[in-house]
Amino acid sequence: MLPWKKKLIAAAGGVLVSLVIGELGLRLLGVSFQDFYRADPVRGTSHRPGARGWFRREGRQYIVINSDGFRDRERSRRKPTGVYRVAVLGDSFTEAFQVAQHDAFWAVLERELNGCPAFRGRTVEVLNFGVSDYGTAQELLTLRHCIWDYAPDLILLAFFTGNDVWDNVRTLKSDPEAPYYVLKDGALVLDDSFRNTPRQGAERSWARRALRGVIESSRLLQLVRQAWGVAWSRSGNLSRASTGKEYTASWYQNPIYREPTSSDWAEAWEVTERLLLEMRDEARRHGVQFMVATLSNGPQVHPDARVRQQLARALGVADLDYPDRRLRRFGESAGIAVFNLAPPFRAEAERRQVFLHGFDADLGTGHWNEAGHQLAGRILARWICEGGKRGDSS
Repeated sequence: MLPWKKKLIAAAGGVLVSLVIGELGLRLLGVSFQDFYRADPVRGTSHRPGARGWFRREGRQYIVINSDGFRDRERSRRKPTGVYRVAVLGDSFTEAFQVAQHDAFWAVLERELNGCPAFRGRTVEVLNFGVSDYGTAQELLTLRHCIWDYAPDLILLAFFTGNDVWDNVRTLKSDPEAPYYVLKDGALVLDDSFRNTPRQGAERSWARRALRGVIESSRLLQLVRQAWGVAWSRSGNLSRASTGKEYTASWYQNPIYREPTSSDWAEAWEVTERLLLEMRDEARRHGVQFMVATLSNGPQVHPDARVRQQLARALGVADLDYPDRRLRRFGESAGIAVFNLAPPFRAEAERRQVFLHGFDADLGTGHWNEAGHQLAGRILARWICEGGKRGDSS
């Protein structure tokens, strides 16, 4: 055999042995980075049932998706006797990959509600249907296609003002893989053209399914995919906010803090409010209560009042609560109970001088940390326990 062939075989053998050792080592250490998402013909994307692995983009948690495709413990579709069920809809704040499952606000909500006098004699179950990157359109579709089999008694929409309005129109979100509702002749019409995108077609192909199977069976390939995802996330999605000066430049949806000044934002608000009416009516048809909680975003609840005032001045607004007030007023006119979490979050952050958003070097931005989830769970439990009559605490 020629010397160069021997060297090539030896090199290939060395690489193969290294790959095998790496794969075995990752398995022995329990390292797994499965893909939690899949293309979905109704909602554009959804969780992969049974997926599990580490999430490290904010915080560090081992995530388990149940057999029905949601980040929650296994739930029976048939509601047991004596059980009161709350179904929570939302986006990544509700999905809550950043914290342990028992620390997520819906898990805290479940524990707190089981001590509520109004539910004495019944067991309260709070089911999580949150999926990252969902807007109100996908949450409405989730309500219609996924939730009623569980026979909920209450639908709670966790509305993140930071991007949920933005997410509801194609011109602002610019995501071809998502469904949208558009207004035509005064009526909401579903635009499901995403079903014709290459990703949806590839998801149905045997080649794509085979490739996914290979990746999901290899810890090394999962690690490569995870490393790429983390690098992409840190390249621009998260910004440090120790002083708050970065908010003006990095908070790309600053128009959410004021009355809409463009046709795109006016349309986004109109479509959002019409979607909320659809969710209200859908719940009423099933004899179920519908409630909305508007979640905080980092700038609104920064513990330093000077930082909040600095951003408000830069944006030319009096404060950062326009979206919360607008949704509360809309709820009052539409017969929808709406609670704004930003005011009590802001008071708590200022009183304790703590960040309720963010992790490590990114405190103040991003998703709720454990303290934020704990506070949200306790506040929402009191509100629901009292029948949702207080509106909000501002």
